[in-house]
Amino acid sequence: KKLFDEMPQNGLVPNKVTYTALMDGFCREGRTRDAQELLKNMCDRGYVPDIRTYNVLLDDLLKKGQLDAARTLFEVLECSWLRPSVVTYNTLIDGLYKAGQPDSAKEIFSRLCVNNYLQPNTITYNIVISGHCELGLVDEAYELFRKMEDSGCLRTRGSYNVLIRGFLRHKDALDAVELIQDMMSRG
Repeated sequence: KKLFDEMPQNGLVPNKVTYTALMDGFCREGRTRDAQELLKNMCDRGYVPDIRTYNVLLDDLLKKGQLDAARTLFEVLECSWLRPSVVTYNTLIDGLYKAGQPDSAKEIFSRLCVNNYLQPNTITYNIVISGHCELGLVDEAYELFRKMEDSGCLRTRGSYNVLIRGFLRHKDALDAVELIQDMMSRG
C-alpha cells in the first residue's frame, strides 16, 4: 500500500492491474473493507474495473461467508456490460457448495449451461461433480461426468480422481475400480 501511495510521486500512474493486485493482497490478508474502499477509489479516479477485479472481490466475499453480498455482486455483474466469465461462475458455484448451499450452486450451474455466451469448462464440471459427491449424490455426479464430453469438455485425470474419491467415500469400490480401468484404457 505504501508503494502504491508513492507511485504518483515517482511519476507512475496506477492502472487497473495495479489496483486489482493490491485489492487481491488486501483480500488475502483479510482486509475486505480496504479492498472495497480501493475499488471505490479506483472508480472515483475514472478507472473501470474489469471482470478480474470483481472476481477477486467475489472470491473474498464467498470465503468470508458473505453470501448475500456475493450474490448481489454476481447479479450486478450479470446485468452489466462486463458479463461474468466462466471463472466468475466457477468461483460462485464452488463458494456456494462450500458454504453448504448446494441448491443455489446447482441453480447457478444450470444458468451457465443455458448461457448464450459461455459454457461450463472442465473445472466447472469438476467443481459440480465434487460438490455432488460431498452431498452423497454420486449417481448425479456420475451422470454429469458422462455428459462432460458431450458438451465438449474433456475428462482430465482430475475429473476421474474427483469421482473416484466420491465413489470410495460412499463405499462404492466397484464403480471406483471401473473408473480407474476406464481412465487407464484412455491413457
